[in-house]
Amino acid sequence: MTRRFVPIVLTSLLLAGPALADDLSQNADGIAYHYVARVKLDFIASTGVVYGYLTAVSGVNSTQALFNGTPSEATAYLTFRADIKFQVLPGNGGIVPTLVEAGTWSVYYTASPAHSWDQPDTFSNGRVVAVMDRPVEQFSTYPTFAINAGAADVRSSSLFRLGGQVINWRALIPRGVVDVTSGSPVALPGSTATSPIFAVAGYGLAGR
Repeated sequence: MTRRFVPIVLTSLLLAGPALADDLSQNADGIAYHYVARVKLDFIASTGVVYGYLTAVSGVNSTQALFNGTPSEATAYLTFRADIKFQVLPGNGGIVPTLVEAGTWSVYYTASPAHSWDQPDTFSNGRVVAVMDRPVEQFSTYPTFAINAGAADVRSSSLFRLGGQVINWRALIPRGVVDVTSGSPVALPGSTATSPIFAVAGYGLAGR
C-alpha cells in the first residue's frame, strides 16, 4: 500500500500565493499560482515533509522573474516546505483516504537558489516571506492517480522584491487560498517500503 499512497498535501503551501500590489487584492479570485513538489513520507512515524517551488504567480508575467537561470527546482526563487502528520483510513473499494494534519506551511525567497530534490532542507533555507495555517484535511489515492484539495489562510507575510516588483503575499490572497494537487501513486526511485517519495504538482485558487 505504501506505493499507492500519495499525500498530495502539498496542496499547500504551499502555499499561499504572493501578490504584486495591494490593488490586486480587489481581483484576487482565480488561479494565484502554480507549483511543483515532492512528498517524502515516514510510515513508521506517520510523518512527512512536503517541499517544492512555484512555477508561476499571478501578476508576474515574466517566467524568468521566478528563476535564477533556466527554470527548474534548482533555480527557483520561491520555494515552500511543510512538516506534516498523517493517518491512513480504511480503504473504500479502490480508494485509500488519508487524514493529514497539514499544520504550518512556510514560503521562502532565496536570492541565490541552489535547491535539490534529494535535499529537502535546501527548499527551506531562504528568507521566510509567508506563513500559512492549514486545518486537518483529507486526500484520496486511486489506482492510477491521487488528488487533494486543501485550504489555507495567511498567518503572516513580509514584503520582498521579485523581478523588480515589491511582492506582498497577503495581498494576492486576502481571503485565503485552496490548493488543488494531483500526482502519481507510483513511488520515485530512491524510495523504500517505509519511506516512499512521490512527485506532485498543482495550483492555488484565491478565495473570493
